[in-house]
Amino acid sequence: MERIDVSSAAVGFGAAMAAYEQGRFAEAEGHFIAAALAGDPRAQEILGVMYTLGSALYPGVARNPVAAAQWLERAAQNGRAVARHLYSALARRDRLRPLTGLAEAAWNRS
Repeated sequence: MERIDVSSAAVGFGAAMAAYEQGRFAEAEGHFIAAALAGDPRAQEILGVMYTLGSALYPGVARNPVAAAQWLERAAQNGRAVARHLYSALARRDRLRPLTGLAEAAWNRS
């Protein structure tokens, strides 16, 4: 089981949301990455969405389908519903592997 530094994740997520809400998406991306790496599933999910849509909706953030799938899968494994649905849609379109049993188990707990 991955150890989650809750205080680090919370601080990173708060800074990310502040930048995000002010339209500073490239700055928010860096904070979301820090929070996501610290184990915050909300940050993992948002990164997945940001990388799925890219600069069309998030100026300064490049579209990156590979990173999107990776973050969405992690968020889905951590019980995030939007991530699960978006990953499943990408998996069908891009022929990605289906969510693992771990993700299914996390989903069923929520």
